[in-house]
Amino acid sequence: MHFSCKISNAILNHLENEEVDIYSSSELTAWPLELLRDSSSWLSAPEMEKFLEVLEPKAHSSGQREFIREAGHEGYDLHSWGVLDSVLKMISDPKEILQNPQRFMSYFISPEPPIENLRKTANEISFDVPLMADQYPRVTTYLIAAFEGLPRYAGKPLATCKWEGITITVSWQSSMEFSSAETERPQISPQLLEEVIEDLQQSQKDLEHKNRELQQRNEELMQAYRDLEGSTQDRPALATVDESTWRDLSAQSEDSAQAIVQNLSRLHDYMVRAQQLVTLLGAHSKNKTQVQEALRRVDWEYVKGQYPRTISESVEFIRAWQKKR
Repeated sequence: MHFSCKISNAILNHLENEEVDIYSSSELTAWPLELLRDSSSWLSAPEMEKFLEVLEPKAHSSGQREFIREAGHEGYDLHSWGVLDSVLKMISDPKEILQNPQRFMSYFISPEPPIENLRKTANEISFDVPLMADQYPRVTTYLIAAFEGLPRYAGKPLATCKWEGITITVSWQSSMEFSSAETERPQISPQLLEEVIEDLQQSQKDLEHKNRELQQRNEELMQAYRDLEGSTQDRPALATVDESTWRDLSAQSEDSAQAIVQNLSRLHDYMVRAQQLVTLLGAHSKNKTQVQEALRRVDWEYVKGQYPRTISESVEFIRAWQKKR
């Protein structure tokens, strides 16, 4: 199971806003900062829980005793969830946001957790998920707070969320008036809004799926490095090589390959953002024929289809090259 780096990105943004010096901690170097700040990337469940645990001493010493919960409540202000922020801000009814919990949780937990015993009333939902609250206490604290903060995207006050065992219950106030900022929102065709939201969600899912694939291959590549380094210790020919020199060379090789894989992942992120821009332009343009003609001239469909394959092949080339070393 993996947790989304939307969580780490949000918490880092919150601590930065509170002027907490977190980067001086040597333990944080165990995780690449670019990964932690990439809302479309993922960490294994134990790694995400460990990361939040490592943050605690720094945060607590700065007076941030509830930093995980506060970061979850501030989702609307932190802008740390990438495309998901844009999707939520398009939805005007908090019930619409809160009454589809499986979709929301799929943005934070992979594989998507099955939801059972879904129960709904006018201002409350409850459901069961195959994840005990105390299994990953810090991550579940954030997810509870994130659920509570969802109504703020629709100009409403915080909801209340409880996670007891495997049962999650979310309740909210249904009688309060919308805020003045909410009533001033421009009116958009419901059909157009639904189409744009679906396109954005699909683009986000595609990006996260590709990032998970790249991350998995990167983990396999790192394992191959470790296996290679271990096998060299048994080779007599290497006995004459100074141990510190060998460690330096091995580290340089690993760092270089790691940087290449990260750059490929970043390029893929840029491509998906371009796809999202094209989707928005097509949805809002008054002259869709002109947009389609422009896309045809640059062979957009061909580029869109070939790009993921090119990225995957590049990662495979790196792995094959490393195995031959």
